[in-house]
Amino acid sequence: LMFYFVDTLYSDRRDQSILFWKSMPVSEHSTILTKLAAGIAGAPLFYAVAALATGALFLAVFLFYAGFLWNIPVPGMGATVLAFFKSSLGLVLGWWLLVLWYLPLFCWLLISSAFARKSPFLLALGAPLAVAVLEKWVLGSHNIFSIIKNQIVAGFYNFQVLLHGPGAVFEQLGSTLASFQLWIGLLLSAALLAGCTWLRKNRWEI
Repeated sequence: LMFYFVDTLYSDRRDQSILFWKSMPVSEHSTILTKLAAGIAGAPLFYAVAALATGALFLAVFLFYAGFLWNIPVPGMGATVLAFFKSSLGLVLGWWLLVLWYLPLFCWLLISSAFARKSPFLLALGAPLAVAVLEKWVLGSHNIFSIIKNQIVAGFYNFQVLLHGPGAVFEQLGSTLASFQLWIGLLLSAALLAGCTWLRKNRWEI
């Protein structure tokens, strides 16, 4: 997913397919939002469906062999299906909470892809690392590194909570939406997307 975001706008400029998109009656902002949606919803949706289908298949095979062929006591069908449904719900909702927390990181990768004339991956990783090292040398602090780390850890924590305890979905969702850190990240994401749109309109040549 990281490689998709860091390459999608850069590859359009590299192979000049951006000229095709500019010829379409679609705004640059809509194009960028479409590419963002494809990354955060398209590919994960495919993998989630594949994972759920595989889990359902293994569950059906287990129930068949254990209950009918080997006569091993298994939980009731209703309880088993309900547990599978709760786990599936936790997986889907956990992913969307993860997207909310990681959105500024995804948008940073997108603007790196829109800005770089070569090696957008190097820009995406090198610029934050250089700023963090400079902060440590000049100020003796590590706030930039802590902010990035806390954003990643918070997203992973919320994902784990919903994955292993989807019964608390409304409490966890409310706690997430009330987080000041989350809203700062969303505002930063909006600013980065606006920067992507400006670059797409004014600096698209390589």
